[in-house]
Amino acid sequence: MPLLFQHTINSQAQLSVWKIEEPADFFANQLQLEAPAVHPLKQLQFLAGRYLLKQMHPDFPLDKIFSAAGEKPFVTDKRFEFSITHTDRFVAAIVSQQHSVGIDMEMISAKAYKVAPRFLHPEEIDLLVGYDTDILNKTATLLWSVKETVYKWRGEKGVDFREQIRIKTIHQNEKRVEGAFLGSPVISFSVLYKELDGAVLSWYS
Repeated sequence: MPLLFQHTINSQAQLSVWKIEEPADFFANQLQLEAPAVHPLKQLQFLAGRYLLKQMHPDFPLDKIFSAAGEKPFVTDKRFEFSITHTDRFVAAIVSQQHSVGIDMEMISAKAYKVAPRFLHPEEIDLLVGYDTDILNKTATLLWSVKETVYKWRGEKGVDFREQIRIKTIHQNEKRVEGAFLGSPVISFSVLYKELDGAVLSWYS
């Protein structure tokens, strides 16, 4: 069974990670659902994400998910708050029955470090100083993932990752990243993370 990781955050929230080894037909037949995406990988990820939500909560109302371009998907009857992420052959979801949540998963590579000045403030670039190449790539990927998680948690349009989502401290022993969302008002955050099969997973609830 490709359920790679499960974590109960509290009595109202949990997250799961699925390693996709099945064809799209497996998920489509289980869900009696068609994927709107055109690209085969996007179709597979869409279906796997919906399947994972059902695995987490059999009563999850897939038919009540509303998603507009550029906006955070939500359940129209407000029974659940949720967030989904896909990367390569992985899909992860976080579901809460109380609070807004965010989740992101990224494959560790050199990509995030190469574009770091685009999404990291100069003060955040200092967090990357002194690492060798492997740790550098891993840390840059983590920072990108954390910012994606915060963005999904807030669910606001037009957020400037570089200026508005500021990371202050990486607590490596605790697998936790602290920072602040510079909106109105300023909101502090503490995002948890975990490494899985060459990827970094981060979440907030």
